[in-house]
Amino acid sequence: MRRLIAYLLLIVTILMTLSACEIPGTGLPDDGPPIPVTEEAATSFQQKIQVAGQEAQATGSTTVSITQEEITSFLTLRQDMLEAQAGEQSGTQFEFPLIEPQVYFKDDGNIVVRGRIEYEGVNQPIRIVAQPTALNGTLEVNVTEGRIGPVPVPGVILDQVDNAVTQAILAGQDYGQITNLQVSGGTLTFSGQRTQ
Repeated sequence: MRRLIAYLLLIVTILMTLSACEIPGTGLPDDGPPIPVTEEAATSFQQKIQVAGQEAQATGSTTVSITQEEITSFLTLRQDMLEAQAGEQSGTQFEFPLIEPQVYFKDDGNIVVRGRIEYEGVNQPIRIVAQPTALNGTLEVNVTEGRIGPVPVPGVILDQVDNAVTQAILAGQDYGQITNLQVSGGTLTFSGQRTQ
């Protein structure tokens, strides 16, 4: 009888894992309160990127500071624009994978991207932790953790999230090199030089 119960528990556990069900007690870590989404913050993000481009055009270099409220609002309210820019650059149709994105800029230098993702009709929470750096003039994003509910995130989805965050930070501008990048206290600051 004990053996039968053990086999049943094993089968139920395997089925829940394969179906990506969220098992109670395996929720994602708490990264802080939800980040407010506002039209003002999304517009501020766009304006900062535009001013940075103009400054780089005029002087050859620029420094931009972006808050987690600005990037979260931009990703939430400007998904159509982001998808169009990414599609133009890659020559393929790009679909932003996150529902209700939240981007946290942590004191340890990490960027935490949270939200929900729908895959084959299943809606699950997602959390990705990445360490961005400026390397040889480009933005490098090293994903250190990724989970959909209790299941590790497939590499294809991690690549899409990396691309979306990178595109949002650069706002599709390929006019320069990133020379410095810092993440701390809810803010991402990067400096760059014009190359074109």
